[in-house]
Amino acid sequence: MSAGKKGRTSIDVAAAIEHLLWLVALQGEGFLCIRIFAGGKVRKTGFFHNRDDDIEQQLRKFLCKHCRKGDHVFYSVNAFSVRSARASYCVPGRVLHVDADQVSLPPPGPMPTRIIESSPRNHHFFYALEEPISPQKAQTLSRTLTALVGGDKGGHSPAKLFRLPGTRNEKY
Repeated sequence: MSAGKKGRTSIDVAAAIEHLLWLVALQGEGFLCIRIFAGGKVRKTGFFHNRDDDIEQQLRKFLCKHCRKGDHVFYSVNAFSVRSARASYCVPGRVLHVDADQVSLPPPGPMPTRIIESSPRNHHFFYALEEPISPQKAQTLSRTLTALVGGDKGGHSPAKLFRLPGTRNEKY
């Protein structure tokens, strides 16, 4: 992390952007959600149309402008049909996910397409699919993968938010 002015600390924007661009390529067309929490409350929410030609610049500008030291920054795995981060608005996509806290590597079962370390000894597993599936089917399959690898049992909603790579979990 690099220091900014007035006590701000910027995140590892390059790591965050790389992951988000990988993800939006697998999402169905819609809105990516990024939420910034401070003091346990939502401080800022951004929705970005994942097919905009300038999404990389939009994400970079948002993250650089709004992320501060001590913030917790999260993003949606699935895209939403409207600017609302509710499971009922998720669109079909090509990513399954597991919140794999305290899961040993390599995990049992199929190897994830992408493994992100969310904090020491904690990971997020992502499985890229060949074809889009409904949010309901994705939730069922993510639940099955979660049970197989021993992940967090409450983490399969299609509207689940994950800690953004390149940000720090301040409790560690």
